[in-house]
Amino acid sequence: LLTGSRMLINAATIKVDPGVSVIGASMKNLFGLLPEVDKSVYHNRIDDALVDLLQAFKPDLTVVDLTEIAIGQREEGRVAKVGGVVVGTDPVAVDTVCCDLVGIDAFKVPYIVKAYELGLGEALIDRIMVRGTKYQKQKILDSLKAQLPPRK
Repeated sequence: LLTGSRMLINAATIKVDPGVSVIGASMKNLFGLLPEVDKSVYHNRIDDALVDLLQAFKPDLTVVDLTEIAIGQREEGRVAKVGGVVVGTDPVAVDTVCCDLVGIDAFKVPYIVKAYELGLGEALIDRIMVRGTKYQKQKILDSLKAQLPPRK
């Protein structure tokens, strides 16, 4: 039993599925908190489940490791070796920055939009303070593009 002050730190990696413009980062990492062994029971309402988890377990600190970015479906096993880290106290903003870094519009990711609309965090990239350089963002984008299959 834990008593006293507690801090929840969400440490995640990033996965991108370019075929469907889907990203999994810090908010999707919360999915692991669900007690069911077979989490597929939530997949038909995953966006609602992720927002519910964020409301119940909002992390005090969110860290997304960009050392390797998983690309495509799990069984494909492809990764882009990129490097870097995104850290923040707002998991919605962290995921928005991750979207920006890999060239995905955060407003095309339903769980980010729902969390933003409920006031759980910021999803407007222009309102998020980002430290780093445009070079770092371009380096990540270039690295990903070099390792992604061409879009059809």
